[in-house]
Amino acid sequence: MPSPIVAATLQAAALSTVSNLFAQVILARQEKRPLALDIFQLLRFVILTLLTAPPNYHWQQYLERSFPAYPINSRIARIGDIEMRPHDDAPELKDGFPHRPGTPEPKLSLKNTLTKWFIDCMTAGAIMNTVAFLVLMGILKGQGSSQIWSNIKLETIPIIVAGYKIWPIASIVSFSFIPVHRRIVFLSFIGLLWGIYMSMVAERVQSIVQRIQVFSFFSRTQPIQLHHHTVTPQPEGIKATMAQQTDTASGSSRKVFTMLENNPEVMNDLAQRLGLSPDLAFHDIYSLDDPDLLATIPRPVHALVATIPLTAAWKREREAESEQAEWYNGAGPDEPVVWFRQTILHGCGLIAFLHCAYNGPPAEMHVPGSHLAKFYDEAVPLHRDDRAELLSRSEAIYTASQASSLLGDTAPPSVEEMERMGDHFVAFVKARDGNLWELEGARKGPIKRGGLADDEDVLSEKALQLGIKRLMDLQRADAAEGGGLRFSCIALAPRSV
Repeated sequence: MPSPIVAATLQAAALSTVSNLFAQVILARQEKRPLALDIFQLLRFVILTLLTAPPNYHWQQYLERSFPAYPINSRIARIGDIEMRPHDDAPELKDGFPHRPGTPEPKLSLKNTLTKWFIDCMTAGAIMNTVAFLVLMGILKGQGSSQIWSNIKLETIPIIVAGYKIWPIASIVSFSFIPVHRRIVFLSFIGLLWGIYMSMVAERVQSIVQRIQVFSFFSRTQPIQLHHHTVTPQPEGIKATMAQQTDTASGSSRKVFTMLENNPEVMNDLAQRLGLSPDLAFHDIYSLDDPDLLATIPRPVHALVATIPLTAAWKREREAESEQAEWYNGAGPDEPVVWFRQTILHGCGLIAFLHCAYNGPPAEMHVPGSHLAKFYDEAVPLHRDDRAELLSRSEAIYTASQASSLLGDTAPPSVEEMERMGDHFVAFVKARDGNLWELEGARKGPIKRGGLADDEDVLSEKALQLGIKRLMDLQRADAAEGGGLRFSCIALAPRSV
């Protein structure tokens, strides 16, 4: 028979495997595509579980020795004493806790249970497990120390807060009724149910979750990444598959950017490289309707970046708007928004980032002397074509974008995959004029969607109805005609609440 720690580790690894497989199956069903098992993702989570289960086992043992759920008036009340004593001198275990025949039934210690709950679920345990997850997952994904540290700063609090929906109750049950050597397995099972529940929530509310936190193995710290990579078709007139394309007008070469994921990890890395204020950060949005999930996003939200498939219904609306629209020719600091026309291949994610960083309050939150600040000063006075040309030839922005594109959860798509998926990056910002603007480089210009009150940010209900929920309604109409629903969304907001 394997030792208790080995058995708990193997059982936790098995449940972690099942949780990951369930999430991948759910994603495939949501996107109405054949299941393509991501073996590398699965292996990362199994390896992570094998590495973290043993220290978690000892952590649970330590908590039980220090604060026994069923204390007894004996010098061998602690689990550690039981394990070290000869068999004939050890008390029997009753429901996994020490108990001598003929002695009164031990009573549950509410004080000890609440103490363990507070230490493990609300403070030290939550922080320790979350940080351990982020460090180990970063190492398994080949990330550097600076990126891992950035992940810790950005993700620790959101992961812990999201876990408060279920883990406090699970911990109380675990500490009160589950034998200590079974707790890792129990929490792994709860994590499996939590992951499935979160995926079902995303499907029920037509959530824009594409990178949902699915907690598996131990408590709060095992998210499964549900397809975050999105692509945008080439802008009209641009056809290239090489790393450089030729500018026929000048005979020079024009850079082709690598596709960016709509992913906070990627966008925050780009923000740091270019010089956006460290007081701002991109955050995952897990639901547009669940108040508890929305409460995890710091306010005010200055901008949203959404990736949206070009469905038939949305295409019809775009064509109708395009027929009535004139090309945007605004320039200068008096314009309500800063808009970039996309003329660079694969630059949709980068342009969405710039639309967020150059409009509303973020436009005044650049690190002095940074690439972002310098490029802003150069680009704002220019009209659309000159501004697009400036972007296509910016070495600093190209270098930063290429470096950030190496991060994320999925590999860049092939040309065939790009054409098949056809997703668009769209930014929604609250501009200086108080209006919600829809910004996309593939359109004829910025689109004003409506006014917002002073206390309404981009994640307010009115802004959502004017913006992304309107597009979701179009997708639902397309789904009725046989299409699918697929969204991804992140928010630019203060770094913390």
